[in-house]
Amino acid sequence: MSPKSPSESVPDFVNNLKEFLVENNGKFDASIIIADINIDILDLIEDILEEASRNFIRILQEYIQSSTRSIRFKQQSVKRKAWMADGLL
Repeated sequence: MSPKSPSESVPDFVNNLKEFLVENNGKFDASIIIADINIDILDLIEDILEEASRNFIRILQEYIQSSTRSIRFKQQSVKRKAWMADGLL
């Protein structure tokens, strides 16, 4: 039973908890708290995986761009050497 979002204030959370207890005749079921914590953990894992995938894609794109530049440079170098060799023959 943690606050649902950073915008949910502590007094709101306390009021929600009081409502919950009234609705459940004062019974505080630990399984509900565990389920809520599990959902929070899953949300956190989802956020981490989304950020990691964005970072992986960015790094992969940078690697591809770098490799493409390197290949182009090597192609130009080979062409220059071929032209020089052609001129010497």
